[in-house]
Amino acid sequence: MDVEGDGKNHAGEAGFGGTGVVENSTSLGPEVWSMVLGVIRERTSKAEFDKWIAPLKFVAEVNGSVLILARTKFDLDRVDAEYRRDIMSVWKHIDAQDRSVKLQCWENAPSDVRSLIDYPWADKIVESRLADAEAIAAKGPQEVSPLGPAVMRFDTLVTGESNSVAAQLARDVAKGGRLPVSVVVINGRQGVGKTHIMKALEAELEGVGGRSVAYISAEEFYVAYVEGVMNGDTRALKARVRKADIVLFDDLQIIAGKKGANTELAGTIRTVSERGGIVVVTADAPPSELQGLSAPVMTVLKGAACVEVSMPDDGMRREIVLQRIGLLSASAPRFSISDDLVDYIVSRVRGPGRDLCGIVLSVFAETRFGVITPTLELVDRVISRQQGKARTVTLDAIKRAACSVFDVTKSDLESKRKFQKLVRARQIGMYLAREMTSKSFPQIGIAFGGRHHTTVLYARRKMVDALREEPELVADVERVTKEINNIMHG
Repeated sequence: MDVEGDGKNHAGEAGFGGTGVVENSTSLGPEVWSMVLGVIRERTSKAEFDKWIAPLKFVAEVNGSVLILARTKFDLDRVDAEYRRDIMSVWKHIDAQDRSVKLQCWENAPSDVRSLIDYPWADKIVESRLADAEAIAAKGPQEVSPLGPAVMRFDTLVTGESNSVAAQLARDVAKGGRLPVSVVVINGRQGVGKTHIMKALEAELEGVGGRSVAYISAEEFYVAYVEGVMNGDTRALKARVRKADIVLFDDLQIIAGKKGANTELAGTIRTVSERGGIVVVTADAPPSELQGLSAPVMTVLKGAACVEVSMPDDGMRREIVLQRIGLLSASAPRFSISDDLVDYIVSRVRGPGRDLCGIVLSVFAETRFGVITPTLELVDRVISRQQGKARTVTLDAIKRAACSVFDVTKSDLESKRKFQKLVRARQIGMYLAREMTSKSFPQIGIAFGGRHHTTVLYARRKMVDALREEPELVADVERVTKEINNIMHG
């Protein structure tokens, strides 16, 4: 029903179980409410009226009192605090029958009233959900392998410290071993390989047989849910996922804030779990850090096993690049990238594995699929196009990196203090400042606590000599250099 009232979904003359509800079209309540709205509209800003007043719904006359409903208790509290007095005053002035007005929220309305009318805001919710679903669908898939889903298998999954726990957990699920939990959450930033793990698990399960598996992305789930709501029947979605032995739900964050879809997901997880099934969920962050998940979803996820997939280390990153080169070479034997260029890609592209795969695929295209031998200029052009120009290293980034690696503060680094760890951090910082920037010795000295340029010159000479003989110092310089790259690439 809209705010003016159209006679639909209102209580009938027979009343609700003897409560004395009178049909509002007969009592002219909707017409009075429409006039009240007209007056209030003139007295408030459009933004306030649209947000707080327009959503109020005239429902019925109950025992001589007019019942106006707010959608939520939060909405009711705001109306009570800001607009109740004005609404009551205008109604009393207009209503010839001098009826009182009761403001309640939907959840606290009399049960017999709620049982005989549809949820008054249903049309708006469906419109909003459909718009959200269309927007999601227009964006296309959120997690895509540059080589397509066909290669997302366990044997093409590069594993290391960043993803070994999640990968092993997925393999355990695939083997059919009994797990102490029925819900698993795999979280990590976009591009680190969560979908690869999910698709690999799906492929493994489909190849074994005996257990049914349903993989569904959150966007597919949401679109199917909205279509079901609009058709008045969500059984098709339930049949697709709730009957599976193992449900793989990808990209949970997409339905954050979508209350109806959250409720449907919570029901799905409970149904599958109670039947002895397993639900694996992926998300860009741990559930506790995702804004907009409903209480039912949070309740079922609190008992889940939550594991993280983090950014790959340099060894994994190099293996990812080499593996992708190998996969492309299988169909184009002439395509190859030299070890030096592989190292260059790994050093320049600091993002997740997906970024590295994208660079390799673009180099593949630039070489006309292996016809041209890739050069440093070609690779650099591809990286600059997709990642942007390499950012200039700053003195601040170098100082932050040294502080992070050696666990000292910036004020310590710039101070005159000379305990061993601090001296090492300071000398490495000044050495790298000279090696990685165009700053002069005086500029570096000023940045490191106002030191004289000869101090910086001495530190650099000492470092150059020591690096020839001290492997541990070389390792420390490499650690700080890596941290600098991480800082410069966000």
